Amino acid sequence: MKLEKKLKNYILKLFSEESEALSNREWQLEENVQNLYKIVAGYEAVAENVRNLNVAMEVQEAVAENVRNLNKIVAGYEVVAENVRNLNAAMEVQEAVAENVRNLNKIVAGYEVVAENVRNLNAAMEVQEAVAENVRNLNKIVAGYEVVAENVRNLNSMLQEYEKLIENLRNNNTSIDILNSQMEMQKVKLIMLEKEKNAQYCYRDTSKADDLEAKHDISMMTENVYSGIDYFDFENHFRGSIQRIRETQECYVKYFIGCENVIDLGCGRGEFLELLNENGVDAHGVDLYEEFVEMCRLKKLRATQADAIEFLRNQQKVGGIFAAQLVEHISTQQLVTLCEVAYDKLVDGAYMVLETPNPQSLSIFTNSFYIDPSHDKPIHPLTMQYILQKVGFREIEIIYTATSKPQITIPPIEQENMEEFNDAMQKVEHMLFGSQDYAIVAKK
Repeated sequence: MKLEKKLKNYILKLFSEESEALSNREWQLEENVQNLYKIVAGYEAVAENVRNLNVAMEVQEAVAENVRNLNKIVAGYEVVAENVRNLNAAMEVQEAVAENVRNLNKIVAGYEVVAENVRNLNAAMEVQEAVAENVRNLNKIVAGYEVVAENVRNLNSMLQEYEKLIENLRNNNTSIDILNSQMEMQKVKLIMLEKEKNAQYCYRDTSKADDLEAKHDISMMTENVYSGIDYFDFENHFRGSIQRIRETQECYVKYFIGCENVIDLGCGRGEFLELLNENGVDAHGVDLYEEFVEMCRLKKLRATQADAIEFLRNQQKVGGIFAAQLVEHISTQQLVTLCEVAYDKLVDGAYMVLETPNPQSLSIFTNSFYIDPSHDKPIHPLTMQYILQKVGFREIEIIYTATSKPQITIPPIEQENMEEFNDAMQKVEHMLFGSQDYAIVAKK
């Protein structure tokens, strides 16, 4: 029992001692662990320092490498610096040579100028020699020209005399045209006197009474318009020469070439009838005034004394119609009627040409229009065009005749920025001094 108790106590003692020893060891172990932590913490700081040192060493190594490279470069630069020093020394020598070269260039430039002047002088001398030779030749020629010049002076004197003769001839031709017109007028007057004389003898013949009455009515119509003015004489005085009228109207002949039965309304002295006959065109004239009809018949032209509209109305078909300086004598209603009858009587493709004063040119009112007291009113070309379109004509052309344009112009101002002014002046010139006549050409 006691043994077991002793054993138990011994065992307990062993456990107690062992437990104490174990506890001491645990405490020591704990302390050792704490110390190790402290040592590890120190080592960690050392490791961090080592890492930082390694980074610093890497930077230092890069710096060292750069330094080594720089040393190599500097060693090369030293060689370059030596070469530069040598080059500077050489450049000093070259600069001295260059300065000498520049001085030489200046001297050579001066010589070049001198040489160029010498070349120019040589060329000039050659030219002068050629000029001198030409002068010598010209002197020889001039000696011959002096004779020619004398002849020219003599010819100029003769030409002046000839110019006077030509001017006189022109004046004479104008006078001859006037005289011819007056002679034809006198012939017509004689014929009219003869007719009047015969009419007196035949007045009792009742078979001719109707004809006499009709002619008396026409004569009274003329007298009422002019109140005592002899229109035949009046027209010959103001119309202009027959030759000039022919030249003015010649441009219209082309519209009637190859046509049959062309009617010239208000044919007057027969200028256009003559042009048509000369170009092989079958034409017939009609005029209200018997003297004009007789004048046309004296020229072997076909002409009838009658009212223009009535004469045209009595035609079957006509190949063309021409009327110069007629429509301004009639009323608007008569004009419309004339255009309607003309359209009805014209064959297809035929032309009607009407020439009349141009109211777009204001100078007609001071130069010509109101000279003739039988003028009713001028007709604007657009009005004429409108009337022709309304009656059926489609191809209509307005022609401003160049031959009727006054020889007056407004000269342009030759300065900068004057285009607008000059354009305006051209419009004013056209308004004041445009064509005195226009023609309207209508095709059926």
